Amino acid sequence: MPEAEFTLSLYNPRYNQHDTLAIRAHSRRLRLSRLGVLAQLSQEGANAPLVWEAPIDDLVTSCGLDNILLPMNFVPLVIDIWQYWRDAHLAAPALQVEYQALFEWINAFNARQPRTPYWQRSLVSRLKRTLVS
Repeated sequence: MPEAEFTLSLYNPRYNQHDTLAIRAHSRRLRLSRLGVLAQLSQEGANAPLVWEAPIDDLVTSCGLDNILLPMNFVPLVIDIWQYWRDAHLAAPALQVEYQALFEWINAFNARQPRTPYWQRSLVSRLKRTLVS
């Protein structure tokens, strides 16, 4: 199976700009990277377990530091789209379309965050303070 490689735009509400998210899909690996933070998932065979060689948590945390809110089902959606393509239900161009649709939804939500000083602070620092209290 050929690889698919493309970039997507991810809205960064903290800096009011768009970041680039790179995706590289292969039949046994899925790689996502943003601003030098890498997440890589692999599966060596059809019945083998999914293994995060580079943890997705690092990517999710880096998004949180920039107030990029991801849906709770973000990781399962990312995996499911990849597996659907890998299992030959999508052509490579359609894989990009499906990821683009996911990130357009995420971008639309994040673009509507309030722009007050409270919301400009790091989401991670707000959550840590809330969880510690």
